[in-house]
Order: sequence, then C-alpha cells, then structure tokens
Amino acid sequence: MKPNELLRNICGDSKLRWILRLCALAVLVCGLPHAARAQQGTILGTVYDQTGGVVPNATVTITNTETNLVTTETTGKEGDYVAPLLNIGHYTIVVDIQGFKTSKQTIDLEVGDRRRLDFKLETGAASIEVNVTANPIAVQSDTSDISSVITGQQLKALEIGSQSYFNLIDLVPGASADNQDIQVPTANTGDSAISFNGQRQAHQLNLIDGGENSDRGGQGPYVMPSEQAISEVRVMTSNYSAEYGLESGETSTMVIQSGTSQFHASGWEWLRQNGLGSANSYFNPQGYEPITCLDSTSAGLLNSPPNTRRRSSFTTWNGGELLRAAAASYRSSLRPTIQPAPGQI
Repeated sequence: MKPNELLRNICGDSKLRWILRLCALAVLVCGLPHAARAQQGTILGTVYDQTGGVVPNATVTITNTETNLVTTETTGKEGDYVAPLLNIGHYTIVVDIQGFKTSKQTIDLEVGDRRRLDFKLETGAASIEVNVTANPIAVQSDTSDISSVITGQQLKALEIGSQSYFNLIDLVPGASADNQDIQVPTANTGDSAISFNGQRQAHQLNLIDGGENSDRGGQGPYVMPSEQAISEVRVMTSNYSAEYGLESGETSTMVIQSGTSQFHASGWEWLRQNGLGSANSYFNPQGYEPITCLDSTSAGLLNSPPNTRRRSSFTTWNGGELLRAAAASYRSSLRPTIQPAPGQI
C-alpha cells in the first residue's frame, strides 16, 4: 500500500488535508526567522538609576526618524530591554518612567547590528528631558562575529569602473581577490572571485534582504543591484552565528533601500566609451592602447511615502549594454604602441 493511501485509511481525507496544510505552514514559519533577521538589527540595553540600581517597568520608545515607525518596549525586572527585528536606519530612543527625567539617545543601526544602548536616569520631573550623545566608536560586546560594513554613502561616493560592489569587498580584512581590474566593466552578476581566510571562492553566501542570492550552479550572486539602490552591505568573515552558517567562507548580507516618509525620485545615465577619452594622453603618457569598451547603463530610483495602510515603497530600475574586447583584464590588455626611447622600459 502506498504511503498516501495508508494515511488516508488512518486519518481520512479531511484530516489528511489539514495535516498537510499544517506541515506546509510549519515549513514556512521555520524559514521566516533567518530571512527576517538577516536584513535587520537589534537594539538592547539596561536602564539604571543614579546609584547604579536597575529600573524595571520603564517605557522605551524607539522611533525610526526616516519612516516614523515606532517600537515600544518595557524594561524587565533586571532593567533590561530588547528590541529585535528593526530595519536599518537612524533611530531615536527615549526612556521615561514616573519620578525620573526623560532620557534620549540617537544611533544609526546597521544591517545585522546588535547595538547595546544603556541609560542612566536622573531623578526629577518627567517633563525634563536629558539628551545623551552616544559614543560613535563602541566596543561590541553582544556578538562575536568579525565583520565589516560597506555603507550606502561609500557605494555612492567611491566611483568604481566595474560598477560592482565586490571591488569594495576586496578591501575587507581577510579577503584575497582574483577579480579583474576595477576599470573593466563586469557582467550583471558582478565579479565575485574572492576567497576569505583561505576558503574556496565558491564558499560564499550572498543575501539580499534576507533571501539567498547565490548561484548554486556556479559562483557569485544571481543579480547585481545598482550601487545607488543598495543601502548597506555587511561582510561577515568568521565567528558569525548559526543562522548564517550555510557556507564555510564569507557571508554578505545586503539591504536594498526602502520607502521613506517623503517622496523622492532620481535617474541617471552612466556612459563610458573610447570616444570620450580625450584626456588619454594625460592619463596614459606611455601611449598604451586601451581595450575597446562601450558601457552604457541607465538607472533610476523611486521612493514613495506611506499610504493609508502605513506602507511605503521603493522601486529601482537598472539596465544597459556592455561591449568590450575579450581580454582577461585591463592590465593584461594594455599593449605599447609607441617605441620606447633608449634607456626606458
């Protein structure tokens, strides 16, 4: 007797359908925590009074100043609070309780962050507010992972000819790159030939907003978002928690920008071709012949504020064409066209 027929005889058709539905729901729920935590962060801490004693039942209000979303927590018996699953961004944290002055701190929460923010309350009326400036260089004592963060500002400010954020991952401690020259445009999936701490190049895990973006049949990511659309990238090289343990090498978790409280749109054209190289004699005094290259990319972003359901949206588009000579790298494709003078190499 087949397994499905045996289950029908034992449970009946209606019970069997419910069992299958519950199994499917369990699989879905078990897969959600990894997808959620990978793109978000956590703020935690302890609230003390002036004598160093803990303050229970204090209200901790955490506000994302970019989306105006508010999360409220209450300190426990030991004065501790934990606010998990927070989207990255700029936050204002306010602590208030009867008999103490209101205390406020501001921080920037990064992808995969676990930031500790302790408060020391002063006695007084709650209407009096105390602003505390957080230390921008804080010792990380709540996680053991070794990681580096590539911010959206770095991605926008640092011009990369390849238009691939992997050329910035090359700079992470422990990375050993076999990428092409950064002046060579790459395919849509980028150039991810990087090994970390002696591991194989294929032993990488790439995540976008918590979902896997790794090509299991080859190497590297499936898609390469526009640099302008990336909010942050955290590159974890060792000692990261089990939720990221799918590969033995590096794990990078990328967060795409999200909608904000204001409407914003932008567009641009990235154009590179040999005909624009009028300054070639200045940057190339040896007279090397550059590779044939035509790279044209059009892209745009659209940010919309929350609608009646308090949902904002973010849309990005990126497309173009790439035509270049079949050369391994820009360095290997340079060929001298002018006879060197005597004594020159």
